[in-house]
Amino acid sequence: MLALAVHSPLGLSVRTPSTVHAPPSSSYAQKIGRGRCAAVRCDLSSDERERGRTVLRDLLLQRAVQTQLYYNVEFKNDFEKAWLLRFASAKGSPPLIGNSHAIMNKVLHKHEALRGWEAFMLEMMGADDEVHEVHVVWGNRVGGGSPNNPYLQDRPASTSYLDKVEPSKIARKIQQIRESIALEWTKDLQLVRLQNDELQRSHASSVRADDGVDADKKLQYAIQPEQGGTSPLRQASFDLLMRALTRAALRAVVLEKDRDQLTRYSAEWLRAFDATHSGPFGTTEWRVAEGFITTLMAEPLALSTSPGGQPRFLDPLQLADRLLELRADIADDWVDALEQVPSDHVELVRRRLDLQDLEKTFEKEAEE
Repeated sequence: MLALAVHSPLGLSVRTPSTVHAPPSSSYAQKIGRGRCAAVRCDLSSDERERGRTVLRDLLLQRAVQTQLYYNVEFKNDFEKAWLLRFASAKGSPPLIGNSHAIMNKVLHKHEALRGWEAFMLEMMGADDEVHEVHVVWGNRVGGGSPNNPYLQDRPASTSYLDKVEPSKIARKIQQIRESIALEWTKDLQLVRLQNDELQRSHASSVRADDGVDADKKLQYAIQPEQGGTSPLRQASFDLLMRALTRAALRAVVLEKDRDQLTRYSAEWLRAFDATHSGPFGTTEWRVAEGFITTLMAEPLALSTSPGGQPRFLDPLQLADRLLELRADIADDWVDALEQVPSDHVELVRRRLDLQDLEKTFEKEAEE
């Protein structure tokens, strides 16, 4: 079997795990264009676009916190790890990292596990330092041996030192990680159109020759970010990013179809389909977004009667095509949002300083 890796000028790679013919240039990508998302093209309200960006910013914080926890495990900084898990839990987060022996299996693979990125960061920046005493217990005796051997002398029972967690410093590290991951995601989101093309190619191939092969195996071109020299959770983060993006695009399609009475039936059908097939989005499984879209593409044509007694057709494949279009457009909009992350952090620091000034004013008034 031949494995190919096609590298783009952006440093992204398209891996082909089996012997395949290179796909022809996609008319689909040409149809939707390559420019950034504008309100007219995306047909999204400013509120809806901001809602999607909020999901993105929250996910970016979640993956930055999980990356910091990953580093804590790697460098055996148990005190800081425990503090950060406790802090996140107090904000309603499930355990972001577990106790599996394999570190990559420890990291929770879910999106929307952490919400409210601004409040989370502001509170961490203003949290008090914590100090605790660490006791280190040495081995029982030199060279082991029987505990009753009178010729072996005991080592000192234990020693201790003070360890301190400074939340403001942890917050700065998380901001740096957020900015680093944001740079990766601006590249990774440019893979969305390639993945859309591959999903459509795979579906067309399965329709032409249904040979009973599992749908996942027909995805001959596995679209993935580059490996090496990147953040440790990049591959998993890309999978979660596709989840969040697919959910945002689905919501956009439903809202779009809901606006017009002639297409409202499509919105109702999509809501029912989502209610039946959205379960995996709440799990820790991989490739959930791809599975959802391929299932939607495979749905048969639906025929029903309108309230006025007229026959009406619904083509799930057309809905899937529209979802993919909006996925690509929203991805462009998210790239814009990710490029603003350093500015977001500057604004966050300014707000923290304003809060500090306000706290000092209150304290001064209380003393008087």
